[in-house]
Amino acid sequence: MKKNILTTLAVAVLCLGANAQIGGGILNKAKNKANNAIDKTTEPKSNGSTSSPSSTKPASSSSGGNTTGETPAKAEAAPAKPKAECIPFYKEGDTKYVKDDGFTSEAHKKYAGKIVFSKSKITKDAQNEATFTNTFGMNDLIYGRIYLPASLRNIPLYFDNNYDSPNTNYNGHFKITISVNGKELKQYLENSSHDGSMSTWTTWQCFVKASDPDDGVNEAFIDYMNTAPAGSYNVKVVVVAGTGGNGNPCKPVAEGEFTFIKKEGETIKLGVNFASKKAGMVNTSLEAAAMKCINDYAKSQGWKETFVKCKILSKDWYIVRNKYTSIIEGRTLSVYLLGRWPDGHCTGVDFSVYQQYDGSKYSSVFKYNGIGNTDKIDCE
Repeated sequence: MKKNILTTLAVAVLCLGANAQIGGGILNKAKNKANNAIDKTTEPKSNGSTSSPSSTKPASSSSGGNTTGETPAKAEAAPAKPKAECIPFYKEGDTKYVKDDGFTSEAHKKYAGKIVFSKSKITKDAQNEATFTNTFGMNDLIYGRIYLPASLRNIPLYFDNNYDSPNTNYNGHFKITISVNGKELKQYLENSSHDGSMSTWTTWQCFVKASDPDDGVNEAFIDYMNTAPAGSYNVKVVVVAGTGGNGNPCKPVAEGEFTFIKKEGETIKLGVNFASKKAGMVNTSLEAAAMKCINDYAKSQGWKETFVKCKILSKDWYIVRNKYTSIIEGRTLSVYLLGRWPDGHCTGVDFSVYQQYDGSKYSSVFKYNGIGNTDKIDCE
């Protein structure tokens, strides 16, 4: 009996061991299957890349983004395009160069890109360097000559410093600015939109204060200096090609400076006054009637000046006819009047006055018929 009990216990133990092995095998197979599944998700790609596939989260930036510790290779940047350089002017041999006047003298060659000044005119045929100066007083005349390194046509223009796409200054547009102690005056020394007649020029005169009114006087400069205190002033003149609307050069094409000295109590005379205007005819009664007409009109318009002298510029009457019937309707005269302003300055103004015709006689009363040039002149 005891033997049978022991035999039964042995069989039971063997069965439990066998079941344990079977259960362990099943568990091990399940565990291996799960491990294999995990291994497949983290298994490197066949090309040997160490980067994680899309099914896994990327490494955080704090860990360097690479579990292997290797630094990924950086893509090479494309070579930068060379920056275009400013071309201040085209030279002979350049594809866009147009033949111009070139250097007109040894002085031109020496001072190319500069503006020189003198107390007398510097004509193209007499560019005498001995007359050049850079110091002037209130009573001095001030003439300048511009020496360009190339013509205005050969000065390329740019927008926003974009040197890749220059524009051509076909008609030779330019302006000349004037500044005193760094302050640019409102009136240009010259501002020109030419039809191309100057586009090949490389030198010409400019005038700050000339004896001949036809040469030009910069009123803004004279006004500034007449109201400025006594002292020494730096005056700078700059030539700029273009109008701004068609671009600007990468630098001024010519510039020059001079010192202007004002003494206590000095004022600049313009050199032009009412007496310097030549009359076409003299008739005191017509002059008085025209001046009354203009003063009445000025008062009605709220003008500040008062006209005190009148000259008749016309040599004869201009007859006005009906454009359809040719019947006479009236006649006009051109007159020149001296105006005095409350602040003490004077102007010379061109007007036209009109007399109506009634079929038998002209009216003795003038009517305002228009205004022409207005210029500052020396008071008398």
